[in-house]
Amino acid sequence: AAGHLTWDLLYPDASTAGEAQKSTVWRQHIAPLLDQHCDAIHALAMDTVGAGLRAPGIANGVKRTAFFRLQPGVDADTAVCFERDLLAMPLHIPEIRNWRLSRASSAGWHHTDAAPWTWVWEQEFNDLDGLTGPYMIPPHHWAHIDRWFDPESGDQAIDVNLSHAFSAFGESLLALELIAPGH
Repeated sequence: AAGHLTWDLLYPDASTAGEAQKSTVWRQHIAPLLDQHCDAIHALAMDTVGAGLRAPGIANGVKRTAFFRLQPGVDADTAVCFERDLLAMPLHIPEIRNWRLSRASSAGWHHTDAAPWTWVWEQEFNDLDGLTGPYMIPPHHWAHIDRWFDPESGDQAIDVNLSHAFSAFGESLLALELIAPGH
């Protein structure tokens, strides 16, 4: 999924999301533009596994979104260990200000020939330096995270074909959703 853009659509529930995609605006304006400009659309519904807000009021930061696939044949216990290791990252990397790990499933307007994503790992940082510097340095990252992606580690469980996108934001999208009524 490179050339990667992410578009975060926040709906209070699946029913509202479905109604939005049935709307005239969606059918006559949004869907045709997506079809015209996107070779693939990975439209995902997300079920939160774990999340945290250290800085819900963060402004003018950087949001990183990563999409991961479990390799075929990897058992459920291994997948849970991977989730646990990802969710431990904020304990070791204070530069991660807000975060959410979600299991992904294809939404109705998903259209791609690529294998489906298993997880979406979202993180917010004060600035780009938090993502490109301290994020990769802590021992937890190279001892507990990298092994899941490394074909030579003997522990690889995640497809090395992943998507990593980051962008500036004005206000925390994770806080908007995680603090919303019903969450």
